[in-house]
Amino acid sequence: MNARTSVRRWELIILAFVLSGVMLAYEILLTRIASVLLTSQYIFLVIGVSLLGISVGAILEYSLGRRSNLIQPGLPALGLTAAVVLALSIFLILKVGANSGVMVLALSAALPFGVTGFVFARLFRLYTSLTGLLYAADLLGAAVGALAVPLLLPSLGPIQAVFLLALFLAVAATLLTLRGNVRWMLFGLSETVLIALLFFFNSGNALLGDVPIGRNLDKDLYRLTTMQEESVTTVESRWSTFGRTDLVRFGSDTSTMAIFIDGAAGTNMIRFNGSFDDFSVSRGHAVHDFGGLVPLSNLADDQKNSALVIGPGGGRDVLLALKVGFKHITAVDINPQMVAIVKDYRAFNGGIYTDYKNVSVVVAEGRNYLRHSRRQYDLITMFMPITKSSQSLNSFALSESYLFTKEAFKDYYDHLTEKGLLLVMAHSIPEVVKLLTTAVSALQEKGLNEQQAMKRLFILGSEMMPLFGLKKSEIVPAESDFLHSASHFEMFDSQYSFIPGIEQQTVPPPLSKSIDAGVPMMNPIFLELSKGSLSLKQLEVGTGMNLIPATDDQPFFFQYDFSLPPILFTVLWLSAGLLGAVLLVPARRFQIRLYAEGKRFSWWIPLFFTAIGFGYIVIELSLFQKIVFYLGDPSRSLALLLAAILVGSGVGSLLSRNAGRKTAILCGLIAAGLALITLAVVPMLFSALHNATPGVQQSVAAMVLFIQGIPMGVMFPIGLRIAEKHFGNAAVPWMWAINGSASVAGSALAIIIAMSFGYRWSLLFGVSCYAAAALTIYFLTEKIEGVHP
Repeated sequence: MNARTSVRRWELIILAFVLSGVMLAYEILLTRIASVLLTSQYIFLVIGVSLLGISVGAILEYSLGRRSNLIQPGLPALGLTAAVVLALSIFLILKVGANSGVMVLALSAALPFGVTGFVFARLFRLYTSLTGLLYAADLLGAAVGALAVPLLLPSLGPIQAVFLLALFLAVAATLLTLRGNVRWMLFGLSETVLIALLFFFNSGNALLGDVPIGRNLDKDLYRLTTMQEESVTTVESRWSTFGRTDLVRFGSDTSTMAIFIDGAAGTNMIRFNGSFDDFSVSRGHAVHDFGGLVPLSNLADDQKNSALVIGPGGGRDVLLALKVGFKHITAVDINPQMVAIVKDYRAFNGGIYTDYKNVSVVVAEGRNYLRHSRRQYDLITMFMPITKSSQSLNSFALSESYLFTKEAFKDYYDHLTEKGLLLVMAHSIPEVVKLLTTAVSALQEKGLNEQQAMKRLFILGSEMMPLFGLKKSEIVPAESDFLHSASHFEMFDSQYSFIPGIEQQTVPPPLSKSIDAGVPMMNPIFLELSKGSLSLKQLEVGTGMNLIPATDDQPFFFQYDFSLPPILFTVLWLSAGLLGAVLLVPARRFQIRLYAEGKRFSWWIPLFFTAIGFGYIVIELSLFQKIVFYLGDPSRSLALLLAAILVGSGVGSLLSRNAGRKTAILCGLIAAGLALITLAVVPMLFSALHNATPGVQQSVAAMVLFIQGIPMGVMFPIGLRIAEKHFGNAAVPWMWAINGSASVAGSALAIIIAMSFGYRWSLLFGVSCYAAAALTIYFLTEKIEGVHP
């Protein structure tokens, strides 16, 4: 069957629109599935390898398209194949990949992307004259897919959502077969019915079950499950763009339940009847014996007016503030499902989020909420608010956190009352030490020296859950004496502790005094820093760990190694290797063919697609990080931002339909210039919008990215037309393969640059890529017939 058989323009547009929207939604859903199965660094690998499937599919189409003796299925038939493979992939991911390692999981997830790359490469090869229109449909469909996920995920969960996407694609492809081959039409109808049955019978995850928690000790729920002798019961699970939130009961304990996000970052929800004297053993351990309560019990009445609880989770931290007697408590949690669960189980937890007039609960990102607050607080708490899974629609995000940057500590300091206290419960000693270096560095920028800063902070240490405290004013002797006593409590270890004003003491030696000097009671490193005999810079790099403070431009607080995560280089080398192969192998064939035809081969065209492949993803990721910081709540804001830049690029593609080389050069320079302007203007712009509503801020952010996307969207279709005129239509899938490989390599390179130098430099790299793309077209001096100059 001929692939061009009587396909009308609107049918091509529908196919491009639907397939692109379905696959972008699948990519985001895959991120959420992988977040439950894996930890964040492996999510990066799975998504990166999966997206390389687009390049592999395109180069496969290039290879098969050259063989005229092969049967070439029509585009609607290929759309049906994509729908079937999409439905199949979810089986493979859950039943094969989840139990067979990361690479098997990645390859299972990559199959639909491979088919998609094949379909788009063929679509654009056969209809190069419609490139601007088809690419616009591709981008606009992707934008709709991005906006659809926040609606599909909470109501269906990711598995059912994937089946629904496959069904939608199958219906669209079947409709496109109605005027074509009867066999393909019958195939389409049967496959549509089959996928519909899968969707129906898997209701409530009856066929496949829910996504299993990954077998990784970093997954708290898995670790606790393997360690618990009693049974673990999942009371309920809820999905959102933020992740999966599980409410869990352990064994026969009826006094507490735990809430986990993607199987990590467990938080207790405690049974409470309104009386702080009515506690079982487990309730008492969760509240009375919790280390975060210790400094609170020493607060005077005039230090208990207002408290801000960032990341309250299951409500234990709010319960602590109520127990101590705070007059007004504001609890800010980024996860809407977490808040909804605590509210829905008010009968269990005493209605701590609903029934107390002095408790206000806000769904927002904590740092962003604080920056927009005009209030000052007597207490700000963050008791292990960070989860270990990906919290973003952005598939290539790692463990960025704007809660623990140097600028964040300045925000906390500014929002404390004169006697105010910041408390952070960390996971480990390295984490609490990095909190110390970050806080001291922040206070230095507030005009204090290291010794003055150390008089305002303390550490109550332990190997697990050490407590960091920072006061707005200097810690007075009475407070030091209380904290010193507290450091000897069972939950703390004084050898890991620091309290200003407490002199070093040693435990009497158990052996002879001549050979045993005893054990120091306070951490000597912290004491040396407080006395000035050890500098902050020495502490930041002298332990063998990366204790250099994170910043808003490099928000990688949890990166304790000076070397970068190996997973980044795995993705980079895989994608760069594929990029090298798809650049060089077809190029040799084109060189031979053009030489035989008396024409000259030009490397500027494949280099153009390499440059825009790198540039688009790098600018996109960098701008997302820069702008989301001002919007807060990445899981919701990113859907809007992604849609905005895709719509802008779609408009640019439509504008490119009658454009040529000069327009491509101009748009490359405009894209680079706009990114530079955005880098400079965004902080000032959002500073001016500081008091605007979230809706206004999101609209402005979307407009910025929409405008940025327009010139970026112009270049790809112009490049395809130039390639087709110079090399023939066989070059179209080749350019798709180059662009796809470069995009994945660019995503890894963007994070490597950001972790090494900051997102500012990552964005500048993207700018240089678009400038380079403009130069490649400029140096393409051969006149190409049919393309406007």
